[in-house]
Amino acid sequence: MSIGSGGAMSTIAVSERGSIWRLPNFKASLLSFDKIYIPQGQSKIDRKFLELELHGLDISLSDIEYLEKEGIISQNPINDKYLVGKSLDEIKKFNKRYGVNEHTFGIFASYLERYGIEELEKQSSDTFIPLSPLTFTSRNLSVCDDADVFSLIIENMPILSDQVPLDEVLSFKREHQSDYQRLLNWITHSHNRTNNIDFLKEEINEMVENFRSYKRIGELKFQPGKVEVLFTGLAIFRDSFTFRFGSVSRTIATLRKEKASLIEHELKSPARPLSYIVKAQDCFERQ
Repeated sequence: MSIGSGGAMSTIAVSERGSIWRLPNFKASLLSFDKIYIPQGQSKIDRKFLELELHGLDISLSDIEYLEKEGIISQNPINDKYLVGKSLDEIKKFNKRYGVNEHTFGIFASYLERYGIEELEKQSSDTFIPLSPLTFTSRNLSVCDDADVFSLIIENMPILSDQVPLDEVLSFKREHQSDYQRLLNWITHSHNRTNNIDFLKEEINEMVENFRSYKRIGELKFQPGKVEVLFTGLAIFRDSFTFRFGSVSRTIATLRKEKASLIEHELKSPARPLSYIVKAQDCFERQ
């Protein structure tokens, strides 16, 4: 499994047995992934199982149905009894080594996700991310895989309150799709460059702060102050009322020039690949 490189990527989170709903920040996952695969389909028994998984959570069945309608959530197309058998074989090894405990069910879901992703990758060039971390494995925890890398993205996303409607979250994602793709391309490069999750975490934090500082400099340099904006607005209203269109057009041209200068300033930022994270924080942490 590897994160795709170059061009537009679709990142699909693969969730088995409710792993998506156990994320501490579900709405952040909507900002972090293009689609989410869940085990349940549209049958009555699947809907009942889904309702059971959502019991006591902030997300409702009607929310899921809305996300299904928008094409964000759908049933995992891989539903193979053979994969279940392979996962059960792994669980038997796990139970023999550690004993049956509260983690057994989550580990089973983790294996199902990963075996399912192996099959999905045979059929598609999309990027698939497992959502249940393999807690009990022999792999070195300082080495990062795709799930670790994307967990860092979710970790840096703002905590969205219950009052933020889902359509607003999806609207932000669509509006800033180019920033999102740039972030994925940077992650691809970073993921190939280092296998140390702690180093990558520190690099993300540093680049987010650098972009934020660079953004502030641009706002101070190119954006008019509050008083200037107020009087500019009054001038537009006054000149429009008295039919002084020349003055209005000059004022609008000035504001457009300032906006263009801000955009140009952002394009030159060395930390621009992390702009998506900063814009998400700025947009939703105010709400």
